[in-house]
Amino acid sequence: MGHQAQRAAQEAHAQAQTAREQLAVERTAREAAEQRAAQAEQQLTECAEEAQRHKRAEAACAKEAQRELTAARAEAHREKEARTAAEEQAHRDREEGARRVEQARHEAEEARTVAAVDRAAVEESRQDARHRIAVLRAEIEQTQHAVEPPAESRPPSTTGKAPRNVVATTTKKRRKRK
Repeated sequence: MGHQAQRAAQEAHAQAQTAREQLAVERTAREAAEQRAAQAEQQLTECAEEAQRHKRAEAACAKEAQRELTAARAEAHREKEARTAAEEQAHRDREEGARRVEQARHEAEEARTVAAVDRAAVEESRQDARHRIAVLRAEIEQTQHAVEPPAESRPPSTTGKAPRNVVATTTKKRRKRK
């Protein structure tokens, strides 16, 4: 029996050794698997973080692009409004210029009409004045002839000048007063 017990003990020892070796192999395999799992998890975490950074960068880029687009649209709208306002002002200026030109034409035509009327009135006034002068001269001559003593009885002129035209002098004085 001792021999069987020794053999059983050796077999048990061999099985235990095999089990220990297998356990060591399994432990090594498990540790390697755990290490690979930890590395994979680390890589996954890094990838997720990188993806988050990319996502944030893309979101920031998209937000900036949206801001730039909004600013560009606002600038285009302001430029359009400014262009429209400038066109409207230019149209008003053209209308005002045309109105002023028409008003100036009208005023010039009125001024020409008034000048023509004034010229006609001045000419008529001159003709009236000439007629009055002629009438007055005729009256003066008639009066002088009626009052005038005969030429022989008139005293000779002391100054040697011809008698002055009294009517013309008073007419000149009247014109100066006006």
